[in-house]
Amino acid sequence: MTLESFIAKMEGVRNDLQSGSAGVQTVLQAGCNSTLEVVRQRIHEAGKAADGSDIGQYNKTRPLYVNPQNAPVSFTPAGKILNRSVTSIKGKGKKKSSTGTKPHLDKYFESYDAFKSFIGGSGKVNLVLYGGLSGQFSVVAQNNVVGLGWLPGLATEGNRKSGLSYFALAQALEAKYGKRIWALTEQERRVAIETVSTSINQIVKHAIS
Repeated sequence: MTLESFIAKMEGVRNDLQSGSAGVQTVLQAGCNSTLEVVRQRIHEAGKAADGSDIGQYNKTRPLYVNPQNAPVSFTPAGKILNRSVTSIKGKGKKKSSTGTKPHLDKYFESYDAFKSFIGGSGKVNLVLYGGLSGQFSVVAQNNVVGLGWLPGLATEGNRKSGLSYFALAQALEAKYGKRIWALTEQERRVAIETVSTSINQIVKHAIS
């Protein structure tokens, strides 16, 4: 290979790696792919924030009732059968009172931690209830930018009534716990950089081979 030929090929590599080019998209996607599952496991299995600390602990003292319609697993409502006074209106405004029973529609749990244990969780916050926040976390490419996150406008699942997208929900959770959660750790960042470097080297080798 002549020097002129080598320079021409390096010019081609430089053009392939211009900002916004398909080559750059490929390289960045490789870097994100290398860290996607690692980040997902750190957050949604180990319950760790980006600084290595626990995201948080589930409450262990405040009792709650949970309706099976608002839970990711089915269960039978359980609780006391409450006596109550039932008033009905018949005819022209005539009221008739009687005593009846009102069964619970919910199941009692000693705490949210107990509820999470019941559905298969642990005492550490891992931000998993229905699994959408974790399952929809992916490599996203938009407007020549590649990163880890959620598709824009993707709504949350389950019983959430806020209408927040997964991205907005993630922001709200980081604000709630007061720490970065979905940012990359130093180790994750190194993995991504090493993958990007390897991808660029492969492009160069292919160009001069």
